Amino acid sequence: MAETEIIQDRTRLKVFEELKSYRSPVHMVLLDGDYERVTHVTGIRTRRGEPYFRTELSQSFKAAVDGKKSWQIRVEFFGQDNIQYVFRTFGWKIARDGIWHKFPEIIERRQRRKYFRLELPLQTKLVLTVGAGHYKMTAIDISIGGIHGELAVFAGVGQDDPPWAVGDTVKGLMLEAEMDQASVRIRIDEGTVRRCNKEISDKKYQYAFEFTGMEKSEETALVDLVYELQRKILKERININA
Repeated sequence: MAETEIIQDRTRLKVFEELKSYRSPVHMVLLDGDYERVTHVTGIRTRRGEPYFRTELSQSFKAAVDGKKSWQIRVEFFGQDNIQYVFRTFGWKIARDGIWHKFPEIIERRQRRKYFRLELPLQTKLVLTVGAGHYKMTAIDISIGGIHGELAVFAGVGQDDPPWAVGDTVKGLMLEAEMDQASVRIRIDEGTVRRCNKEISDKKYQYAFEFTGMEKSEETALVDLVYELQRKILKERININA
């Protein structure tokens, strides 16, 4: 079970100010309709003493809530601390500048999510560029904050000489995956080696990289990938238990 901390009162405002300042991606699901997407918090305001937050305007969302006086949403996101936050709240109105929602009464901060990793499809590769050379890793599992994989192609050095040590920073990583017969490529500008070990069975090195530099668009794509993997895992468990 995840260790859950409840955030409420004025502390909630700090959470949303961080979301707005860093344009962190948030995963929004309409609970009483057909709508799901990754968006961003773009504004905060107070009306008659009640705080509200704004997300990006979406025509598909307008269609999903057409005829509704209010709507309920579930929101998930990862903060700057790389820990998952979850809350539910009700919508207020759709305006020209975006979609306005009421501040939630409470926000759940699920601390174990920081360490939660998802297994990746077998054909997922992590490509690393070092100088003029390229290295390829078979990715094993992933989280919002990093990736763990095994070095499959060793270019220019012997098998007994790992190219990186713990603490090294590697620039220009490219995650390549196949999801539902579609190719996904996510660029990570910078990663830091947090763990390195050699598998005795096949004498190959495994590395754990923390993502320490990404463009916001790439971060959004990574969040999409992780949530899609979560949905697949949940669907498989439901089918098995059915």
